[in-house]
Order: sequence, then C-alpha cells, then structure tokens
Amino acid sequence: MMKTSISWSLPCILVLSKRTSSFSPIRIQSQNFSNKLLRGPRGWSLSLSSTHAPHPPASSEAFTEQNKLGSVTLLIPSTDEDAGVYRSKFGEKSPVSCPSYLSAAKQLARKISHFSDGQIFTNVVSASDNDGDKDACLKANALIALGLTSPTDIRCLSEIFRERRTKQSLSPTPNMCQFAVECGTNTYAPIVGPYDEANPSIFATLVPWSDEAFGKRLSEQMNDLFHKQTSDEFALALMLFFNRFSGYNVPWVQHSIDVTWEKGIVQNAKEIFAMITKCGPCIAKCLNDD
Repeated sequence: MMKTSISWSLPCILVLSKRTSSFSPIRIQSQNFSNKLLRGPRGWSLSLSSTHAPHPPASSEAFTEQNKLGSVTLLIPSTDEDAGVYRSKFGEKSPVSCPSYLSAAKQLARKISHFSDGQIFTNVVSASDNDGDKDACLKANALIALGLTSPTDIRCLSEIFRERRTKQSLSPTPNMCQFAVECGTNTYAPIVGPYDEANPSIFATLVPWSDEAFGKRLSEQMNDLFHKQTSDEFALALMLFFNRFSGYNVPWVQHSIDVTWEKGIVQNAKEIFAMITKCGPCIAKCLNDD
C-alpha cells in the first residue's frame, strides 16, 4: 500500500453551544495535523489525524507560547440571532448583508487568529450574569463590546468596564484595552495601555513620546479602524495594540508601510523613498486612474 504524508497547520475552532442566556467561549487556536492519502481497492482516500495531543481546555489565563500575545474577548448582545433583533454593520457589504452579532463576532475572531498567526486567544461571550462569561471579560487583555444597546446589556457593559477600570488603576498593566463599538452614542471612555480617556494623564498631552501619549494616539486610531466596520480593519486595530503593549512584535504591523510617529522621521523617510523608487510607476498609474 502506497502512502503519501502531508502536514500543515489548520485552525481548530470549538463551535459555540447555546446556553440559557449566553454562549460559551469560542476558542481559536492552531494545531498541526498529519494527512495521509491511502490507496485501497476502491481508490484514494484521505485520512486526517492529529500529530500531537490537542490543547487542554484553556481559560483566558491559560496561555501557551502559541498564543503568547494575549487574549481578546468580544462581548455581544444577550439576545442574538434567534430573535434576529440585533444586526451588526460588520459584514453589511458582504453577500450575507448585515449578520447577527454572533456571526459577525465569529468572523472577527477568525480574522484575529489569522492576523496574529494564531498567537491570540479569542473568546466570544454574551452580556449576561453568567460568572464564566463575566470572568472572561474581566481577565481579557482586550475587551471589545459589540452592539450592546438594551438596558440590561448596557448595565452589564457598564459594570464590567467599571471593574476593569478599577483593576487597572490599582494594578496597572500596559497590555490592557477596552472599547465599546456600535453601542449607541456613548463611547464608555476607552482604555489603551496606560491611557484612560476617563482619567487622562498630563503626559498624554505634554510628552508625545511617552506610553500615555502613544496610548492616546492609538486609541483614536483604533476607534477610526473599528468604525470602518470591516473585519480586516478591526483585526488590524488589535494587532496595533498588541504590537505595542504585549511585549512582542506582530509581523503584520512590523512590515506595514504606514507613516507613524513611533517610527520616527528617518524610518518613515526610508520607507517612503523605498516605496517610490521600487513602485513609482505603479503608484503614478494609480494616482492617474480615474
């Protein structure tokens, strides 16, 4: 019998299971699988088997080297796609039009995993009194609330944001942020690293090279990216945050050609010069294209 072995990395997704009023976390990780093409009496067949033991059930604290950048929790409305009441603008330009927040959050989680090469642990939970869901929100490095507008959900959001803000003030950690996206007109004062919009430091304004100032600029940039309402821009916003405050470099950010304060005048000039000299004709065609 002839055997041909092929190995690659595939995402492993634990599908959400609906509970009484909330959803269990979705975990996006990567595992290696060995795939064998086996030839039998009736032709070729594909055999899929894991090359190592699967990861044990992980909490938002149980990081491995594989998800070393940190964790993200996406907090969605407690009433979801069954009722069809709440619809996200993320995906409105896709074939599915405006999806439910659960569907949108699952796609955003996949994008986060892709952009981070599987190095970010992602939860999707609903606004509820469930202790497990609340614990995931409190312990996540990045908490993004999506589409919470009902009075019950807003109370949950306010309580969780307040607890995280208190925890940050008592035990500051740079690798922490929280945002409310599509949650009405209130922004709930985002936090990015050491910068807290509700309690801004004077360094954020007077010392432009400080972490507080960087957090303020990044907060504005992330808000802009979130409000573009595409999964790519959403994931990029989080990569910018983790690249700065996780202690690790994110390749997706490191190899960008965007002009930023942090790169400095010399590095920005080098990248612009290289782009013009190597891609000048193509850039000119794009600029002249009506």
